[in-house]
Amino acid sequence: MAKSDASTGRAFMDRAFVSCRAILLTGPPGAGKSTVAQRLFPLLPAKSALLPVDALGSIRPWVIDDALHTLIADNLKCCIKHYQRWGAKTLLIEGIILPDGLLPLLQRVLRSAKIQWVCYGLYADRTVLAERIREDMSRDDVDRRSEWYDFVGRLQRIPDCVLIDTTTQTADEVVSLIAKREGIEHLEGSSLRGSRSRQ
Repeated sequence: MAKSDASTGRAFMDRAFVSCRAILLTGPPGAGKSTVAQRLFPLLPAKSALLPVDALGSIRPWVIDDALHTLIADNLKCCIKHYQRWGAKTLLIEGIILPDGLLPLLQRVLRSAKIQWVCYGLYADRTVLAERIREDMSRDDVDRRSEWYDFVGRLQRIPDCVLIDTTTQTADEVVSLIAKREGIEHLEGSSLRGSRSRQ
């Protein structure tokens, strides 16, 4: 491709950027983030994308530090850029996103991409979190993740974060609540009907 063609192509791609909105789902392990994201995603409008934070930071050894947060933020920046070029209108970003970790970096990425965002913080009673994690993980993982149990205070430091207690709510009830706030409640034939499983 000639240089002028490449420049024209880039200009076209830049014009293809559309305004889009991000929905952040955060909370401790066991709060129901992944389940809720998987059930909420099919209800979102056309041209939506799901970005699980864990998948963008799957490295070995896995150490939660500034380097990991920077890696995830850089990967999110690349993904968001390409999804915007594709024409994404809604980005559902799910994972552990905290004010003392990934959030400030993610805010910069969203700001530079001119994306407005809303945050939903899921949490649950400490005993319930432990039980849910134990069902899904080995004992070592349960012990390692126990540091996340006292999470509500950290969620409260996220500006305008909508807190949702999932202790006694089903995943579908949480999805219904978020869908209602997003103006997409009970779409015909949605996956909300039928299933009543817990987180």
